[in-house]
Amino acid sequence: MKTASPDSPRKPEPKSILLIGPPGGGKTTLALQFPNVYVLDCDLNLSGPENYLRQAGRPPLEFRYDQIPFDDAGNPVPVQQQWKRLIEKIILAVVDPWVKTIFLDGLTAVDEILLQHVLRTQATTTMRQQDWIPFRSAMVGLIMQIRTTGKTSIVSCHEKTETDEKGNVEAFKPAFRSKIGDFFGGFFTDMWRCQAKPGVAGKTSFWVYPQRTSRSDLKNSVLMPPEIELPAQGAFEAVNKYLKL
Repeated sequence: MKTASPDSPRKPEPKSILLIGPPGGGKTTLALQFPNVYVLDCDLNLSGPENYLRQAGRPPLEFRYDQIPFDDAGNPVPVQQQWKRLIEKIILAVVDPWVKTIFLDGLTAVDEILLQHVLRTQATTTMRQQDWIPFRSAMVGLIMQIRTTGKTSIVSCHEKTETDEKGNVEAFKPAFRSKIGDFFGGFFTDMWRCQAKPGVAGKTSFWVYPQRTSRSDLKNSVLMPPEIELPAQGAFEAVNKYLKL
């Protein structure tokens, strides 16, 4: 049994951050600025954020990545086999000493990859009620595998909006096929929402919202303010004042 006390506090666990938000909200742009990032590129959405950061005058942007829908030679991987490739690449990232941050981009694409994997392994073409059990187990296992690497982990996911009968937004939630998406926050140390807004002189500004609201079940383990603007140069520094990585 371990003991945490004022003289010997518990060692902080590595941060595991779920970023939700609409497409173009800045999730990938923020994650790419973390130290020594390795990207598990599932939705093939790196070009825009990378170009934005390089044009914004960031210090030399360096990251490592693997495209999950393609093999190492650039050949398409059948979607039914992409789950196996995803797991193999995570294992390699864990033992790579250069990698400090593992970034899974994005969970909405992984939803389809896992669905096709389950259909193949269950030898069926349509998801039955009993097939959702291995689906949920595999997804939880994936998240925990990334979270327990001892490295900072980031997962991005598109959001879905729930509206009332008048069309007013009532909630922002991760866009995920299974109901496990309603409980994703419990598997991460932090859950933030990213959003882009029209900025000065027609430029887009990016914001992160880390605190729970009536519309979003967000999580904030480091006492960040309700909203933080992410400058084109220094987005990571803006959040690392609180993360202290």
